[in-house]
Amino acid sequence: MVRLLRVVILLVTFQLGLYVIYHDNGSRNKVRYVRVTEDCPNTRSFDDVTALKNAELRRMGDIVQRLLRQIQSREDCSDISTYVCHPLSCGLICNIHQLASCMLTAMARNLTTVVGVDHRGFFGEQSYRKLRQIILPVSDVCPTVTLGEDLKKIEKPSFEYSMTSLPPEVTKTVNRLHSNPMTWWVGQVTSYLMTLQPDVRREVDRSIEQDFSDVIVGIHVRRSDKVDRESQFYDADEYMRHVEAWYQRRDIDIRLSKGESPIHGSRVTRKVFVATDDVTVIDEMIHRYPHYVILHDRESAAMGNDKLLRHTAAGIQYVTMDIMRLVECDYVICTMTSNICRLTFELMQQRYGDVTDRLLSLDRSYNFHRRKFPANHIVVLPHTGATSSELSLSVGDRVDPLHRKWKDDLWFGVKRSTGERGYYPDHVVEYQTNFL
Repeated sequence: MVRLLRVVILLVTFQLGLYVIYHDNGSRNKVRYVRVTEDCPNTRSFDDVTALKNAELRRMGDIVQRLLRQIQSREDCSDISTYVCHPLSCGLICNIHQLASCMLTAMARNLTTVVGVDHRGFFGEQSYRKLRQIILPVSDVCPTVTLGEDLKKIEKPSFEYSMTSLPPEVTKTVNRLHSNPMTWWVGQVTSYLMTLQPDVRREVDRSIEQDFSDVIVGIHVRRSDKVDRESQFYDADEYMRHVEAWYQRRDIDIRLSKGESPIHGSRVTRKVFVATDDVTVIDEMIHRYPHYVILHDRESAAMGNDKLLRHTAAGIQYVTMDIMRLVECDYVICTMTSNICRLTFELMQQRYGDVTDRLLSLDRSYNFHRRKFPANHIVVLPHTGATSSELSLSVGDRVDPLHRKWKDDLWFGVKRSTGERGYYPDHVVEYQTNFL
């Protein structure tokens, strides 16, 4: 009965020329309305403002990319002018994030980052040579450094003071325009590190030009050895209900732009790019969702499922291709427990601007190299906990979010004033970040 009333309200308001869009994302408490009237014809639309904001963020990104190239192209490679980045015993993207940590630290000290290689870690000489087949060298001038036996004496990157090297213009602009400035900053550094070799770049561009010219949603489905050990299992339906919700919102936008009824009219072709390390996921998607165009790469999925092949030069190139294709998608659904999801989110920052609403994580919120940024929720609506596991909140309270329960649209976090831990609904808070 309640849903029927909502539909009736919608129909009446559209007949009166007052557009009210009801967005039901499956939550139990959350109701959002977007009202558009003809009372303010000179008011710039939200989409126009967003486009201008992201254009300015991309301009700031261009400034940072030039700064990075300048620092990494210095001819002075002496010990006093360089910062040596040592390897970690982990995979490709994990070490990209390690390099990013090093570069953030080095830039704060106005130093050039160089890669230190040894014969034990991922960045041994052979492994680094494989990586260099995919991406350009970290420094155009300074060569790699062979590390000694005692790696413990090498300084670890310090993330705390990594923001001081940004020009004041960039700092002020990004802090004013971006919902999570630190994520944008990290995205600039990882984008520089992920600059592809020309032949790899051409192959990525061919794939994108062929399959990604239309509207498309990307999903990264993590399986293989990571499930249960680092992340929980998510069925394909968990991804696809969010995919369909995004396409339904897209349909409404297009219908309104054409002067059609938001309920009936034009419908966008449903296309989904599936990046995964399990071939059976691709077969499952094709079988269960026949009304969707499913784009995929079976060879990449098979390679990612093999513990040995995934670390070969071919395996590294396949996962790189998947990441770059995800970046090109209009919307991405993944899990932030995965390095692939986090790197995709970072690269999208440099590509588009503020992409907070262009990627959805089914599990955790974003973190960089296991470090969370200074962030909190500020309560804008009072909430009384219905059970002992829920927090009671007053307007103005601050809560540190730990993770999100998407199925019920709840956050789990810590109330700063009391230290209490519990769940609270998303619609009663706003997200705030502190720019270091």
